[in-house]
Amino acid sequence: MGLDEYFEIGKRMKQARTNAGINQRDMSSRLSLTNSSYSNYENGYSEPPVETILKFCDTLGITLNDLLEIKITSNKSATVNIFADFFYSDRFRP
Repeated sequence: MGLDEYFEIGKRMKQARTNAGINQRDMSSRLSLTNSSYSNYENGYSEPPVETILKFCDTLGITLNDLLEIKITSNKSATVNIFADFFYSDRFRP
C-alpha cells in the first residue's frame, strides 16, 4: 500500500494546481517532467517520488503539510522508530 492510498496525493496535486491557475502542461514543464508522467501522478496511475512532491510544493509556495492537509503536533515523548510508527502515534491527525 503506497502513500497515495492514504493521502490521495494525485488528487490533492491536481486541486492545488488548478487553485493556482496553472494548467497541467505548464506544471509538468515547471517540474521538468513529461506531460504524460505528470498526468499519471494526478490521475493516480503512478505515485510521484518525494522529490517531485517537494518540488511541486516549492513551485506553488505551499508546504507539504498544506498539500496533504495534515496536522502534526509536537510530542517530544513520542517514539518513532519506523515510518509506520508516525501514522499510529498521536502526532498524526489527518
